[in-house]
Amino acid sequence: MYNCAAYVERCILSIYDQGLNIQDFEVIAINDGSIDGGEKIVEKLARTRPNLILLNQENKGVSAVRNRGVEVARGRYVEFLDADDYLIPCGMSRLLKTAVDNDVDILVFKTKKVEDTIALGLPEPEEVLDKNYKVSPVLTGPEAETYESMPEYVFSVNYLFVRRQMYIDHNLRFATDIAFGEDGIVSMQLFINARRVIVTDCLVHRYVKRGSSLCNSREKKTQVNRIRCYKKAAIEFHRINEAHKDRSLQGYDLYRQRINLFIFFYLYGAMKDDIPNSELKAGIKELREHGLYPIGTFERFGYSGFKNKCLIAFCNTGWLFILTHRILHLFR
Repeated sequence: MYNCAAYVERCILSIYDQGLNIQDFEVIAINDGSIDGGEKIVEKLARTRPNLILLNQENKGVSAVRNRGVEVARGRYVEFLDADDYLIPCGMSRLLKTAVDNDVDILVFKTKKVEDTIALGLPEPEEVLDKNYKVSPVLTGPEAETYESMPEYVFSVNYLFVRRQMYIDHNLRFATDIAFGEDGIVSMQLFINARRVIVTDCLVHRYVKRGSSLCNSREKKTQVNRIRCYKKAAIEFHRINEAHKDRSLQGYDLYRQRINLFIFFYLYGAMKDDIPNSELKAGIKELREHGLYPIGTFERFGYSGFKNKCLIAFCNTGWLFILTHRILHLFR
């Protein structure tokens, strides 16, 4: 948690409303250098909840937080939950039973985006979990990558139960120098190495559309960092994808489209924000060296319209794209 004092109590209480025996799970709340007093709320909740652990540290970012959580955790499975999000009652007990009964490495569930009722001053909606969700047969990780009901956002580890030993056995850690897409790099490797995966349609998670969150921030420094991270993440995705090219043609093509999407975000973002022209030229050169430029399509992710095709074609013009970038920045 980082400066989420208004949300953290709802988040933690939602975990304790999952129908789980208190002996069967632990909640590790990692305070990543908050300055809004959120840790005091957790301390109060922990007085009556012996399995709630609070760890305080200097601000190091979400990757460092997740890495520490994996190292400290004692459970068989790990699931990450952002402090401003929450869970619908009684879903996790059913999902955990499915994971344990089938001895899975990964269990996938779904999320639903909801309004920020706390910021808007609205009453919390009463939601009941739909128990008639679909459950796949046990799949291998590469089979699950392209399974028909696999959500497109599955690269986020927030929507996965993962056997903790997977992180240990394969030495998987979140990159602290990549602030956007870093969890996708890890989840990709998790699926590549997983032998037993179950995919569900269970909508137990709620993703709160909070304008001040890191992913939605419009602050210029954050925007520029995000753009640079898109390129870094694309190159790392590419490295892993090429190393495991033989896992399945469908999985390889899926990630190639995701890589193309990340590169498009990088190029389009560089045109709009304060990326120096010299840096953009060097970035395109680096992408060429990896065989990632010109970029291909990414229609799998819904970018198939005429406008997007024109934007992709423009991004691929090379010298014209760089020249346009230079001209635009002269008039900023």
